[in-house]
Amino acid sequence: MARILLTQAIHPAAQACLAEFGEVRVAADTSPDTLRESASGCSVVVVRAALPDDIFDAAPSLVGAVRHGAGVDMIPVEAATAHGVLVANVPGVNAHTVAEHVLLSLLHLARRRGAVQARLQTSPAGWAAARALADTGFELPGRTIGLIGYGHVGQAIARLCSGLAMRVLAHSRSGPRAGAPAAEHVQLRALLSRSDFVVLACPLTSQTRGLIGAAELAAMRPGACLINVARGPV
Repeated sequence: MARILLTQAIHPAAQACLAEFGEVRVAADTSPDTLRESASGCSVVVVRAALPDDIFDAAPSLVGAVRHGAGVDMIPVEAATAHGVLVANVPGVNAHTVAEHVLLSLLHLARRRGAVQARLQTSPAGWAAARALADTGFELPGRTIGLIGYGHVGQAIARLCSGLAMRVLAHSRSGPRAGAPAAEHVQLRALLSRSDFVVLACPLTSQTRGLIGAAELAAMRPGACLINVARGPV
């Protein structure tokens, strides 16, 4: 019977489904040494934590690495290719959840929710002290959101923001896609300078690592907000 390694536990129902195809084991922790040892003798690893670069040397029995999510940066893809290991992911699986998180962040920032809440909790004057902050908030309709990355997540964000009468700018490697929500596709610097909100929704690759630095932040308009739902190294 095949052995399937989970780097971390998954939903019990999903784990039960996997058990129909082989013996399921869950790594005791996600340290590199534990993952190397746990993968020994396994055919497939289901990835929720970063794999060590030499995992396929340590576990030559592996024939597949499946990302429990969309981003495959947790898998050493080049090493997998060199060892003939198939790599798979679940594109768009959490796109709506991430888009809702972005919408929550937009509302939080536009209405200065964090600062208002803090003043309500700490000032003896209560709402009288917080009201001045509330007066500096603004509504989202008519504002511009710039999406860096226009895959499943970017498109889900665009749908929500279009419904709020926001202008949508997009910057991506692939440009406009058939069937995608309408957006104005622009170069990165134009997006940064024109957006009230800039959202990073791109995968972490060698091209996007360090994409946003001091120069890009300086190119944003004063008072603009940056929301990162990509990987931190972007």
